[in-house]
Amino acid sequence: MARWPDGAICYPCYSAATRTHGTCPGCSAHRMLPGRDAAGAAVCVDCAGIALDLHCHRCGHEEERYRAMLCARCALREDLLAMLRPTDAQDPRHGLVEALSSAARPQSVLTWMRGRQAAALLQALGTGEVELSHDGLDLLPPGRPVEHLRRWRCTTDSWPNEIRTLPDSSGGSAPPSAAATGNSATHP
Repeated sequence: MARWPDGAICYPCYSAATRTHGTCPGCSAHRMLPGRDAAGAAVCVDCAGIALDLHCHRCGHEEERYRAMLCARCALREDLLAMLRPTDAQDPRHGLVEALSSAARPQSVLTWMRGRQAAALLQALGTGEVELSHDGLDLLPPGRPVEHLRRWRCTTDSWPNEIRTLPDSSGGSAPPSAAATGNSATHP
């Protein structure tokens, strides 16, 4: 529960307000517009008189707080680093942290990670029980978490030299298309 100048605000209203961004009609600044002016137009915290600091305490962006003064993107990055434990920037798990934490909707990735299968998959990758490669993922039972992870890796060019030929529905094989992976780049 957050407190605005006129009292408490419920979570759904808080969430909708803190996800509204644009140009404030009161001061012309482009930023979060969680408040309302007398005419009902969305305005920034300063013009609305909202004292609550809505900046992420890690990245500084004015965003909806997700956890402990952090925005969803910073909370996601924190969770991924804890689960995947990349050793350095060359570790493939570091690339996965970057790809997942760069998602357009980090809340969606956080929701995916709460699933039992996805959490187990990320833990196995973090401990090294499963290698972050096509061959490593092939050792796992097929399922949506594995395919989501494979898609994220392929669409971020993390496996540029490891293009796979996947079976098509007729029993033959067909290369993954750019449309299927969301990646318009081709690899040698």
